[in-house]
Amino acid sequence: MTIIWQISNVHFKGKSLITGTLLRDSPYMHLKAINSFKNVFKLLQTYFISPYALKDIRLKIDNEYFSTSTNKKGSFSIVVNKANVTDIKLFSKSSEIELPSIQTYPRTFPMTSSKYDVISDIDDTIMVSYTADFFKRISTLAFVSPLNRKVIGFTQALLKHFESQNARVFYVSKSERNLFNHISVFISTYNLPKGVLNLTPYLKLHQLLDPKKGKDYKTNHIRFIIENSPDKKFVLIGDDSQRDMDVYTSIAKQFKPYIVKIYIRQTKRKSFFKNEDKWNKLLATGVPSLYFNEEDDLTEEIKSFSNLISNLI
Repeated sequence: MTIIWQISNVHFKGKSLITGTLLRDSPYMHLKAINSFKNVFKLLQTYFISPYALKDIRLKIDNEYFSTSTNKKGSFSIVVNKANVTDIKLFSKSSEIELPSIQTYPRTFPMTSSKYDVISDIDDTIMVSYTADFFKRISTLAFVSPLNRKVIGFTQALLKHFESQNARVFYVSKSERNLFNHISVFISTYNLPKGVLNLTPYLKLHQLLDPKKGKDYKTNHIRFIIENSPDKKFVLIGDDSQRDMDVYTSIAKQFKPYIVKIYIRQTKRKSFFKNEDKWNKLLATGVPSLYFNEEDDLTEEIKSFSNLISNLI
């Protein structure tokens, strides 16, 4: 039975971006902690379920119908020139029966009154993922339930502070949509802000090792968010294990007036020396930046950020 695996409705000024992924069957949903071997089996299951690919679908949006189609990964994306869309129903081309959704994570993300929003990476930024170590990353993902994954305390507290200031959070990650439930359960478990989850397309198992997976995904999505938020400034949060510094340096050069501050998490004690050149290029953009680790004083940083934002906005 075709199901809605993931759908999001993101409000921008005068428009709404509606994206989603449809599958031909329902994967396992993480509702409680399970043992390691069950976790492996359930995780692998998501890579064997076929997407509802290359199919015409209809969306009923606030009582108005729109037609679109899924791509070969089962995904669709449509921008409607309607502000504050609330009611969305999906149908296959020739059926009047609404497609069921198994999503427990929020699907509608309204604009907020805050003068700034937040764009954050996920792996090794909010959750410990060991992305620099392939085998450790795979074993952690395979054997550890999302309810038992380790949260990064500094980022968790920082995001909670931004949420308390009514900032909207966009999570932009190279993780594939197969992991949507895994990540959303982690976010809920650790009481992180339930922000927009932007993940790369749904994959089959043999596509996991594709080096081009999501190559420009993060940069393109961040550009879209900023370009469609003319009244907002942004905080960027990432880590030093992959390409976050490169991506954020590029974004800071292109959108410098809109970037309030950039945070980069130090994943290993010696990683600064490995990434010193990238860090210096980021600093050269002139955007205030912090290379942080778990030992940094969060109270002082929140005070520093509050002073920065009061002077800029």
